[in-house]
Amino acid sequence: MLPARLKSILFGLISGIAILFALSTPSYAQISVTSLSVLWEDSLAVVQPVINDPFSKETRQTLESGMPVAVDVEVQFIRTGYVKRLFKRVVVKYNVWTERYRVLTPIGPLAIKDYETVLNLFHNNLIITMHERELDPTEQWFVKVRVGERRVLRDEDLRSDALSRIEDDLPGIAGWLFRQGRPRETYSDWSPLAMLGSRGVD
Repeated sequence: MLPARLKSILFGLISGIAILFALSTPSYAQISVTSLSVLWEDSLAVVQPVINDPFSKETRQTLESGMPVAVDVEVQFIRTGYVKRLFKRVVVKYNVWTERYRVLTPIGPLAIKDYETVLNLFHNNLIITMHERELDPTEQWFVKVRVGERRVLRDEDLRSDALSRIEDDLPGIAGWLFRQGRPRETYSDWSPLAMLGSRGVD
């Protein structure tokens, strides 16, 4: 049994460390996908998620210092016994001299004049597509989306998302250790499911 005084000292030390850790840990935004719409447009399955709070305060500060940041988007198309995954990255850059933004979306680059318009893009106008060659249009699919905020986008982050797929396949402690070695990223929960109906094929 530890003496009462020693217990009190240890408790004080642990409490102090916990407070310092909380104060030194950045507060990340609660990035979320609140809903999504999905439909066929000609040969493309079009997914339009509603993304709220894409960047935390710290990530915005990183962006406006001139370093690129990103939102990673994972889409899953689901039917009985099968899941088709699609990974896309939306890169946001800020020019500190012109005070303008450049957003590299999955369907092309956009020049944007202010931060509010960047937020509006994620909330109302972000489009992800999948060609019918990759997704059987005669089947009915359920679709869900999650997104991840990436604070610091380094050169190695511009590689394919094969690392994310490896991470998902690693069990238990191996997966945890793998994640610790990767750049900090905050993932949302999955969105509610949306249905992509089948369509006739010409």
